[in-house]
Amino acid sequence: MLEEDANPLVAGAARAYAAKVHGRIDRLEPLIPQLTDPIAGRRLSAVIDLGDAGESSVLEHLVSCPASMPLRAKSAFQIVDPGRTGLVPEPFTELITTMLQDNPMNMAIQQEWICESSLSEIEKIFSTVTKASSTEAHSL
Repeated sequence: MLEEDANPLVAGAARAYAAKVHGRIDRLEPLIPQLTDPIAGRRLSAVIDLGDAGESSVLEHLVSCPASMPLRAKSAFQIVDPGRTGLVPEPFTELITTMLQDNPMNMAIQQEWICESSLSEIEKIFSTVTKASSTEAHSL
């Protein structure tokens, strides 16, 4: 089953398809924690997959994901305005406005991602993230 594929890109796309085409909204649940994965690529793929699924119940999680605002906005607008009218329905106005302001204080930034501002601490975090990204890239 593709939804259980070891590659998160494949699994996420299959989950989005199951939700969009077959109404299996429950299949999106594993994508929510992926929005705060320490590996940026996993976060980005979850943002894309949730937008493709078009399910409004995930919007709050999507809006607060620590990923680029343009990507979050693209996915959010796929959800709230699938007909591309340019209008945001009232129930979503506050969330969309918050997202477009792009304030990092409104993002689900994990505590372990925050480091002291010393150069050595930043280099240590960068080295760890780079190694994790490299390992993840090889497994994809």
